[in-house]
Amino acid sequence: MINAYRGAILLALSVTYILAGCASPAERAAQLQAREQATCERYGFQPGTDSFAQCMMQIDQANQNRRAALAAAYMQSSPLFHPAPPPITTTCSSMGGMTTCNTR
Repeated sequence: MINAYRGAILLALSVTYILAGCASPAERAAQLQAREQATCERYGFQPGTDSFAQCMMQIDQANQNRRAALAAAYMQSSPLFHPAPPPITTTCSSMGGMTTCNTR
């Protein structure tokens, strides 16, 4: 019985995640805004008040900071964003029977 219940929950979550992937960017933005508004309401702020607007701005700022930190971490870890090392050059000169080389 418990395994059937867990299976049903897993199926429901799987379908939810699959359908969430089908949402358009505008739909995802609307869903995010609804979640953020619900968060501010749970904190006790009333929609249309200055304190509610401040709550929404703080959540937005936290999201922007989180995205910036993730982007910075990605750029730091990706070899595509690291400059190539300077080329190594070797210069040799010969004088008489002796050859001298310098590598930089």
